[in-house]
Amino acid sequence: MLPMQYFVEGIPPSQGSPDSKIGGAWQQTLKKAATAEIGSSPPANGPFVVAIAYFHRRLPRGRAMPDVDNIIKPVLDSLQGLVYRNDRRVSDVLCRRRNLDADEQIQNAPGPLIGKLASADHVVYVVVDDAPIEEKHL
Repeated sequence: MLPMQYFVEGIPPSQGSPDSKIGGAWQQTLKKAATAEIGSSPPANGPFVVAIAYFHRRLPRGRAMPDVDNIIKPVLDSLQGLVYRNDRRVSDVLCRRRNLDADEQIQNAPGPLIGKLASADHVVYVVVDDAPIEEKHL
């Protein structure tokens, strides 16, 4: 089952903004994408590491740029009961926000993600893996 990766088109809603009212729908969209990737495997024990990248172009008028920390919670919550029993089993999270209009280079992206970035203005990419056993930097 792990590592697993998937992506979802859309703009993550910012908490506290008018867009946050669609947070429940956003979390369901994330859950559907994860379910499509992992099928009906039972949740694992972990610990886990989750990497999230939000790739975007210009936001529609009136939409706020989501804070990086607000992108994380709906993703972790959507994986609960699917990948892990509880998001307390996540020991590491890496979250990035990248502007596709700023000529930032994206390295080591898998082919399906590159294809999606060429056709979509807003993509959230998620990778879940077993947490590393050995800490190298902390």
